[in-house]
Amino acid sequence: MIIPGIFTILFGLFFVFIAYKFLFNTEKTIRALQELKYKSSSQPNPKAIILTRVFAVILLLIGIYFIGLGISSLMN
Repeated sequence: MIIPGIFTILFGLFFVFIAYKFLFNTEKTIRALQELKYKSSSQPNPKAIILTRVFAVILLLIGIYFIGLGISSLMN
């Protein structure tokens, strides 16, 4: 069961990476997403920043869960 455990850890690390980008580069990430969708960007409002950080914390918890799941599957 080594391959599924490694892929589970990598999946969790992907979620942690995305959460890191949303949590610590919030305004830059929101502007980049606005630029992709609307071809222009503006200053994000405070509600959008708070919602993005809450989303990042949820993604971080999901990533930590998958990393723990992968490590526990490697231990068995």
